[in-house]
Amino acid sequence: MKAIGKILVKPEQVKPSFSGWNVAGVFNPAAARMGNGRILLLARVAERPPASRSGKFRCPEIVKGTGYKAKCNEFSEKEVWSKNKACIRLRDKRLMLTTLSHLRRIVLSKDGFEVKEIAGRPSFTGTAEEGQYGVEDPRITKIGGRWVM
Repeated sequence: MKAIGKILVKPEQVKPSFSGWNVAGVFNPAAARMGNGRILLLARVAERPPASRSGKFRCPEIVKGTGYKAKCNEFSEKEVWSKNKACIRLRDKRLMLTTLSHLRRIVLSKDGFEVKEIAGRPSFTGTAEEGQYGVEDPRITKIGGRWVM
């Protein structure tokens, strides 16, 4: 059975973590078969804040403290050297991402071709101390009787 061209989860199927934000992508999940035979995915979800009313470029980052909170740094056209959908390069040589990423739990059917559940909020977020833009692609493996990410 081939699944060429089948997209299991599209960004519009995932609820944003913050009001007004949009899900820019669902990427590179870790996968494990659960005890009930279904497949658990931990997918990286990238979210983009709403556009600035002042026309500035917005680059989100995680805020230190409790919970999953974000702030948006704003940069004027004069401060930006180059840009694309994923990032902007500032004239002072800093590279800023335009999205934040977290991991979201997604459950698939036993055959892996049907989405049964998508968690309504982030399952793993990381912290500002670990990475201001969130987390990257997960890996998961079973060691002994425990799952390790």
